[in-house]
Amino acid sequence: MPIGCGLFKFLNRKLNKYLVTNNFLHVVVAKPVKKGVYKIFPKTGEVWALYKNVSAHLMKGNNLEDFEYVIVEIVDVPYDYVDVKFLEWVKGFKFVYKDRVEEEKADKAVKICVSEHLRFSHQIPTFRLIEERDGSLRGF
Repeated sequence: MPIGCGLFKFLNRKLNKYLVTNNFLHVVVAKPVKKGVYKIFPKTGEVWALYKNVSAHLMKGNNLEDFEYVIVEIVDVPYDYVDVKFLEWVKGFKFVYKDRVEEEKADKAVKICVSEHLRFSHQIPTFRLIEERDGSLRGF
């Protein structure tokens, strides 16, 4: 099972440097914890894909293509959980998402506890859109 966040250890302790990123979707910032060990973990403001209705024990031995994702924005990262808010796809655009608006749950964060961190599949590179003009979105 691919792991999207957590502690990662280099087995040969040799750090590979890449001058170009064609082999990767985007650059991921890893925080050094100790020699040869790095932490990749969601940070406030980032957007991640989260496995939907899945726990770590259900993922064992199953094909990941069978699982669905939800897109979430990281709201807060206290010590023992991650607060996320769900995003929803904007009709008419292929890769544009907005805050999910539900009558009772608007502006409420959902807690993902430490034992469920394997639900974080991968970080998604993003930028904020601030206006629409003549059907075109503009951002920063």
